[in-house]
Amino acid sequence: MSTTIAKARLTVVDYRAQVSDDHAGIVQLIDGEIVTTMPKDWHARAMGLTFFVLKLMIKTGMLRIAPVNIYLEPEHYYEPDVFWVSPDNPNCKLGDDGFWYGAPDFVAEVLSPSTERYDRVSKFRIYEKHGVREYWLIDPEQKFIEVYALKEGKFARVGAYEEGETFTSPLFGVLFSVSDFFAA
Repeated sequence: MSTTIAKARLTVVDYRAQVSDDHAGIVQLIDGEIVTTMPKDWHARAMGLTFFVLKLMIKTGMLRIAPVNIYLEPEHYYEPDVFWVSPDNPNCKLGDDGFWYGAPDFVAEVLSPSTERYDRVSKFRIYEKHGVREYWLIDPEQKFIEVYALKEGKFARVGAYEEGETFTSPLFGVLFSVSDFFAA
């Protein structure tokens, strides 16, 4: 006879009671489990370059870089590596507590061995469900960017672009050079 012990799933309320607002590193609540990571230099560099390139090209809305909190539903609290909220997005608002509530228009996640599964599966599904309009997966090791755009409520893969290539973001309508995201 085998016994299975159910793992207790946390809600955002439970999480907030356990983790202070000024925590170090990136702490997320994914599928009711607290997931902590301490980004390494290469990850922080990729986040910074992504933010920098986007900041140069996008002149409206609110562009943010981790660690900044986004609450989507009771068992999902994320700190996307980079996100953007358009000026006309009624679904994502900055709360009086300094945290964001609802889905931003754009999210970019930098892939790392410890978080890639979350970025490709759990977060992918939740971002899609809540209406993130464009989602990028950035791989600084292999130097490519995978782009997804929301079409009829589902993410459709626009393409994967490697260093030396360019692509036009469906959301921003801007031509990006992949090499800019991996500049030395």
